[in-house]
Formats: sequence, structure tokens, C-alpha cells
Amino acid sequence: MRAQAERLLADPRAKRVYWSFYRQWLNLDRVTREEKAVRTAEVDASWSTQSQASALEDARLLVENVAHEGGALSDQLTCNPALQRTGVVCTGGARSLDQELGLPTGAPGRFGSRVYGYEYGPNAAPTPFSFLGPGQAAPIVLSLAAAFQDLLGYYKPPTTDGGAPTREERVAQLRPSVLDLAAREYDALAPQLSREGRERLANHQQLIRDLEQSLGNTSVANCDATANLSGHAVTQFMRLVHMAFACDLTRVATFIAPVPESPEFGYPADTAVHPSFAHASVPGATSCRQAYSPIAERAMTDLSTWYAGHFATLLRELDSVIEGAGTLLDRTVVVWVSELATPTHEHHNSFTVLASGREFFNTGRYIRYPQTMGSPLANMPRTGPALSRLYVSVMQAMGQSDTSFGIKSGTTHDGRPLSLEGPLSQLNRA
Repeated sequence: MRAQAERLLADPRAKRVYWSFYRQWLNLDRVTREEKAVRTAEVDASWSTQSQASALEDARLLVENVAHEGGALSDQLTCNPALQRTGVVCTGGARSLDQELGLPTGAPGRFGSRVYGYEYGPNAAPTPFSFLGPGQAAPIVLSLAAAFQDLLGYYKPPTTDGGAPTREERVAQLRPSVLDLAAREYDALAPQLSREGRERLANHQQLIRDLEQSLGNTSVANCDATANLSGHAVTQFMRLVHMAFACDLTRVATFIAPVPESPEFGYPADTAVHPSFAHASVPGATSCRQAYSPIAERAMTDLSTWYAGHFATLLRELDSVIEGAGTLLDRTVVVWVSELATPTHEHHNSFTVLASGREFFNTGRYIRYPQTMGSPLANMPRTGPALSRLYVSVMQAMGQSDTSFGIKSGTTHDGRPLSLEGPLSQLNRA
């Protein structure tokens, strides 16, 4: 059956079917009917009949190359437009948040970031979330065993018989080879510089030594490099993240959750999340021409509860690691985001769960931002602040000074500017 489906999707006519479906479902013909009324000469003097046709053609290409080929979610963690290239599946147009956070936290013996979990493929092809840069999907480790070995490539258990070195010894062996080489290069370069240049070089050399001391103070006293393979596969991955953080093998991890089979959250095996429940779950805002169903709404609530249970498992795992006067959870920011605001494909009323980061965030609250921002699309509801501003807050909680992430500004459908910069300061401790 899979081979037959792939054969049908490979047929050029499949793209036309996708376009026909999305054109009707999203009512894209409103571009030619309604934009003319909104984009008056006073608002946008350049808007013309040709602009209308061009906008509709852009929508067609987006549907064919994103919905059909995959990549529709590639802006979730980049806050940048998807990268579209002829003949290539759409992909991320910039570095994603997790990789941005991982750049300054990597060190000898420590990965900058890791991506674990499941491939998410709601359409014809799996859709990555994490990107090293434009068009470069970050490798995702799908197997727990492979992920465990991946991490242990930088770790050897302590021994008492003169066998394999401990991780601390391995890091110590790496450190002099890098830092002492830098010192020798400084000594060779210094005579060639002016007095001012030598002073600047000396300052930089001191920064390197400060880095050496900070690495030397790294503690992995709570590290237990064993794999517990009991329980649900998602639970096993949560334990893996616990181990990765407790052993200081990485400080940034992304987990892509699966779409479970219906029996896992209490529903019949002959049903499925998307066709059976998602599109019929919101009263007055269903999609795909489905009628509202109270059972579908209940099912999606139960599905969210299923996800929340695994999220809570991760929090408990991190909270079990004692660090000083607190726990590992106290010093970790855990963010749960969804690729959609609602199961019916709305994007203007989304949720995020932010846990811990207690030294920076004022947690334990429910915050709903007012929907005061205009939409870039005509006849769409107003929205709250951009998701990218939450990401700026997370970056600042991790010690970075960034004031924007991804696109910095936009324009509403009637030509007014939209600022997408700055953190969500209401989340912070006073």
C-alpha cells in the first residue's frame, strides 16, 4: 500500500489535486474577490490585477511545494520563511532556535545540541523542525539505543583498575591540546603587533584562560550513564535527556513527540488523530468540511493530556537531580510548543508551556496576551505577540543578549508595520 501511495504522489497530477483541495478549503479565491476592496490606492498604490494573479500563483506554488512536498513546519523554530528551491523539498530558511542556543554552550566533551524523537510527516514527506542553517536539517536520532551510544561517544564510566579514563580525564586531555596551542599562537603573534595590539591580544588570552577555568569547574557528580529501557518509548527518551543534562554531555536538547495511535490515549484502533478527531474538534471552527463532534473535542483534549503526561515525566526526571541548593530543573528552561494553534489548523490563538527557569522566569501562572496585532492576511483575526518574542526571552534566560530572533518586522494586510522584536518581559521575575 505504501508503494502505491508513493507512486500516486509522484504523479504530476497529484500536485494539481493538492492545489484544488487547498484552494477550496482555504477559500483562496478571496484574493481576487476581497483584496481589491482592502488594498485601495491609499493603502497600496502598487496593488493591481497583476498583483492579484501573482498572489494566487504564489499560493499555488506554496501548496504544491510545501503541502505536497513537505516542509510546511520548517519555520516553527526558525521564525523565518521556508527555503523554497526548484526541484527540492521545502526546508528551513535559517538556523533554528535550538541550534542558536547550542552554539555558545558547546565545549570539549559537550555537544552544542541534540535532536531526538520521531519524524513528523503529516503530508507526503517527513518535516524537520531543527536546522543548522538555511537548507540544512539537523540530524535527528530516532532510535533510543543509537541516541545513547551517540552521547556515550564522549563518555567512559569511571574505573578502578587503570582501564578506560573517566569523562573528566577525557575532557582534561582534550583541553590542553586546544588551549595550549592557542597560547603558543599568541606567543608567536605578539612580537608582530603594536603595543595596542599586544594589549588586546593579552585580554583575549585571558578570556581563553577564564574559559579553561570554567570548564575545569564543571561538575558531573550526579551523572549516571546507564540506560533505563523500561516503560513507554517517550519515557525512555525523557530519561535520556535527564542523563545528557546531568552528565553535562549537552545543554540543549530538542524532542519531537510522536502522533500516537488512538488506543494509546483511550480511543478505538480504527480511528486516527487527524481524520477522525482533529478537524471536527472545535465548535464553530472545524476544517476540511467536517461537522463538529463532541467526541472529537474530547479526544483532542485526551490527546493533549497524553502529551502533558510525558512533559511532566521530563520535569520529574530533571527535578530528581540535586544541584547545590536546588535541582537540575531549577536551572533548566523547558519549552513545549505546538505546530498548530488548534487541531483545525488555526494559527492565531496558539499556546506554549514554559516550565522552570526559575532564576529568570516568574512561573506558576497562566498568561493570555491580548490579541491587539493586526494580521498580515485580510479577513483574519487579530493576534497576540509573535512566537519569536518568546524565543528571545528564552535566549536571554540562557545568558544571550539577543533582542530579536528571525524576522524582525512585518506588515499588516492594510499596510501598517508590525514589530517582531524584543522579549516578552511580562514572563520575567520582577
